[in-house]
Amino acid sequence: MSKSLARIILNYKTQLIIDFLNKNTNLNFCDASYKNDAVDSILNKETDLLIYLPNSKNSNPDKEEFNIFFTISDMEMTCPTAEPPQIFEFKSKEEVASFFNSLLV
Repeated sequence: MSKSLARIILNYKTQLIIDFLNKNTNLNFCDASYKNDAVDSILNKETDLLIYLPNSKNSNPDKEEFNIFFTISDMEMTCPTAEPPQIFEFKSKEEVASFFNSLLV
């Protein structure tokens, strides 16, 4: 499969996940990926959280292969006394929706 075809398929899958989350939460998600990203990501501006999407059936971070959804609580870590970031992992888009809905309570 060519890289451009793979990118089109990945963009389509990303849009399906965005549509699912927009429908199943009271939040608005958008694509935050760049063309050369190893992992597609979507952003929720209300919570300022990026969600990284699975890109493989394997889990091998050294090769940038992830089989889960995940988000990191604080990507910038600009304050030297800041708490270390928390990583939240999800096995499905349904778990992602549930996580964001719990933030709204």
